[in-house]
Amino acid sequence: MRPCLISVDLQGDFLDDPGLEPAAGQVLAGASAWLEEFRDRALPIVHVRTTVLAEGGPAPPHWRDSDRRRCVRGSDGWRFAPPAAPRGDEPVVDKTHYSGFQSGRLLPLVSELEAREVVVIGVHLHGCVRSTALDASAAGLEVSIGLDATGSNDPPHAAATRRWMSERGFRFVELGDWEPTGRRAGARDVERRVEAAAGRAADAFGGWSALGMEQRVASLAPLSALLRGEATRLAEAMSAEVNKPRGEALAEVSYAADLTEQALARASDSIRRTPDGLARRVPHGPVLLATPWNNPVGIPVGKIVAALAYGNAAIWKPSPEASSVSAVLQDVLGRLDLPTGVLERVEGGAAEVAALVRGGRIRAVSLSGSLEAGRALQDLCATQLIPLQAELGGNNAALVCTDVDIDEVADELVAGAFGFAGQRCTATRRAIVLGEAYAPLSDAVKARVEALRAGDPRSKETTFAPVISDAAAARIEALIDRAEAGGGEVWRPRWSEQRAFGELREDLPFVAPAVVEAPAPDSEIVRRESFGPVLVLMQVATLAEAIQRCHEVPQGLAASIHSRSPDDVDLFTRKLRAGILKLNRSTHGAAASLPFGGFGLSGTGPPEHGEGDAEFYARWQAIYGEHPTRTPPAASERPLARALR
Repeated sequence: MRPCLISVDLQGDFLDDPGLEPAAGQVLAGASAWLEEFRDRALPIVHVRTTVLAEGGPAPPHWRDSDRRRCVRGSDGWRFAPPAAPRGDEPVVDKTHYSGFQSGRLLPLVSELEAREVVVIGVHLHGCVRSTALDASAAGLEVSIGLDATGSNDPPHAAATRRWMSERGFRFVELGDWEPTGRRAGARDVERRVEAAAGRAADAFGGWSALGMEQRVASLAPLSALLRGEATRLAEAMSAEVNKPRGEALAEVSYAADLTEQALARASDSIRRTPDGLARRVPHGPVLLATPWNNPVGIPVGKIVAALAYGNAAIWKPSPEASSVSAVLQDVLGRLDLPTGVLERVEGGAAEVAALVRGGRIRAVSLSGSLEAGRALQDLCATQLIPLQAELGGNNAALVCTDVDIDEVADELVAGAFGFAGQRCTATRRAIVLGEAYAPLSDAVKARVEALRAGDPRSKETTFAPVISDAAAARIEALIDRAEAGGGEVWRPRWSEQRAFGELREDLPFVAPAVVEAPAPDSEIVRRESFGPVLVLMQVATLAEAIQRCHEVPQGLAASIHSRSPDDVDLFTRKLRAGILKLNRSTHGAAASLPFGGFGLSGTGPPEHGEGDAEFYARWQAIYGEHPTRTPPAASERPLARALR
């Protein structure tokens, strides 16, 4: 079966939309990779574009209704973006509606090319990509959608589209996982693999929740010591699989132990009596915990301990990129005296998560992951009307005033931006610097980056680590290239050009640290989270302007201010809209005793940890009336009976 690539609407007027997710540069990078793959394999490609005539005529209905004139033949916005432009004799099909098949030309063309399978890429996923894919399927073609080369300016609608189409047999695939006529496991195969775990958790929930808080806390309490005792083993697993430097990996295990102790110390039954009855917190039932690769011990432990302490059963779905670490952590967790089914681990990806939520046994979901994953889960949870707690990363800014110690601030910025190669949700992405502090701070940051030592993450000498994978390295390098092409001034350390670093890159996925100066405020490098070793430096005149710049991104996880002025700090803490505020320290890192969560596109639902544990993992229940007297008398001394008397 010969596949054909159909590229839809990769034109200037669509790609220039600032609301496009992912950003246009990322969509085009993915599209370019698909196009080159098909060209290298000598497989057919068809380009579809929307064309509106200058003198009027047919156009998409919503454009007509709002009198919008876009993609007018001959205009710049009508032309294909250069990375996605046709080459040679690759055919182009014009359309005036949503589907590429609307004109009647595309289906005969695909037939002439002897294609029975199509891969659809382009924009918008919720609109023209979907319509084209549906019509391809109606014509009897096998259809895949290139997930890493599609975008939408209506992300919630796109998430619903992906769910709806996936449930109906459409295949969403990234280029690295695609093969012609490739088949993934069917939906029923995935369901069978998760149903057993969900069933065990549901069966275990009743007995576990009935134990009471004191007994559950006692069952979980040994975990802190177990983690500290296995710190070296867990750290070695993290260094080997996710390239986390040894020192940071050991610190993460210590943080996981602290999270355990803090969560258990704070856990309580929260029974409140009134003249009319009482209110108490009760567990949800089986909860799904989806965790990322970048903190593969700390984040799972924080979720698992809180979920179980409040009486839930938990199904833990770790990232596939941290499967070895999760196996080691599961071994440690397995030494707790927990009933069978109270904690289940399910391996897999988005398909497994979707099957678990659709299965109807899950009563709440906690996610730490990407914005795309958060949107997908928000849509899935909405179909079941179940709560979602999602931590979705940050585009964190440090605001630097003129009265600071430049060396101290530079130390904080470099640690925040380049520790673990910037692969932390609290990493410092932007430094917004006032006036005369800019030049000396820029020099001081660069001097410290020059002093970083790249190497094997397992070595104690390493202070700059590789990123998680070659794919991540390619994504980050492409982002830096786009920043430079867009007018940003990119600086990288001299050692990144030396032979020794080149040899390191042959074995490990290194991205050299990058400092990007003077980018446009609305550029991709400023507005989107890089999740890599990239620090953006911006100069402003006043603190008010710095706060405004800080808010010009859609995320709001963490922000810091560096100033000796009480007035400046007061203004910062009054005005800043972010979940975590730091005073004269880096944005990165968090304490186990405080809530962790962000504003805007950094998350939804209650924060993790601290007060957030009870808010999310238990819900309020009201009880009216008098509790009847029981015999023997000892039975009436149970907590609920005491509270109702």
